[in-house]
Amino acid sequence: MNALLVGDFNDIEREQIAKAAARAGTTTVFCPSVSKGLQRMRSGHELPTCVLVSGDADVKQLVEGIRDEAGLFAVTVLVLVPRPNVDGYRSAYLAGADDVVIAADLGGFTRRLANLSSNPAGGRPAATLGQAVVASKNEASRRRLGRTLRQVGFEVAYASNLDEVASMANRPQRPTFAVVAGEVPPAGAVAAHGLRNVAKIGQLPVLFLTAEDAELAQQADDQIGDATGKLLWFADEQSKAGFTDRRTSERRLFSSVCSFREVGALQPSYAVTHNISRGGMYVRTLDPPRPQSMLWVELHAPSSGTPIHLRARAMWQRLPGSARGALPPGFGLQIDAEQCPPGDMQAFLDGYAALPG
Repeated sequence: MNALLVGDFNDIEREQIAKAAARAGTTTVFCPSVSKGLQRMRSGHELPTCVLVSGDADVKQLVEGIRDEAGLFAVTVLVLVPRPNVDGYRSAYLAGADDVVIAADLGGFTRRLANLSSNPAGGRPAATLGQAVVASKNEASRRRLGRTLRQVGFEVAYASNLDEVASMANRPQRPTFAVVAGEVPPAGAVAAHGLRNVAKIGQLPVLFLTAEDAELAQQADDQIGDATGKLLWFADEQSKAGFTDRRTSERRLFSSVCSFREVGALQPSYAVTHNISRGGMYVRTLDPPRPQSMLWVELHAPSSGTPIHLRARAMWQRLPGSARGALPPGFGLQIDAEQCPPGDMQAFLDGYAALPG
């Protein structure tokens, strides 16, 4: 196994990264530029376990070069950033990266490599989650959205416009949902559950991704809000629509940097929240904690931005290839409200209530 490192790393960084990879039984190959990294992957070499790219490189160019080729599409892209701030995560996720590694936490890189080693690059699950329709006038956008959904287990059909989507919605065996990029809901479309940019055409739930959606993360100080996160959250909601929901409150999309550590540990891990409910949350990361471990979690409360500390238990995790479902890799946690500082717990609940349902 090998990891491809792309960017201008100094000698000390190269040595530290190589040692972190070796602890996971992985060798490292360094490429100084995005173009050379893409050239290597396209030249017939063994696909890397992952690509780790320096945050000061052109991450978007690298991701687009990987996602635009079917043979490379499933390769995991990690971005190395110097510190765990919102801007670093926002830039990485908006560029299409899968996860972020903090330079001071190369142990997290080792653990990510170990987790990825069980899911060889290029593998994808069977299409068992139903059919999804993708419509976009932009071919590249249509292809990337379709591949993202196919990669998590949907059969993907394509439409060129809303009329074709409406035609599919009227079929006896209609799709599970549709996603439309670059258009707005037609007049008279019924909003689905009051969700922003989600409507129904006939009985078909449709997610509309507009130019405004792409800029959302830059308008909200505490949210990451990348299109992939929105798409997978919507797809997961629709794939579970026919099942009884045993949660005491609905999930709401909330993407913000958080830290977590097992109780008593000194070194935190950093990640991004994906969705929250009154009693729990799902955290997006390729470095999840052990199931049933007790955690200390820190983040900024939704809406107010108040720094809060929560006590929780890691309930389950989802790693690439380990489970059926449309969620990105990460873990679910259950908040232990009685053990949380009362003021922090109330700030979290108030912030949750203020999020759009």
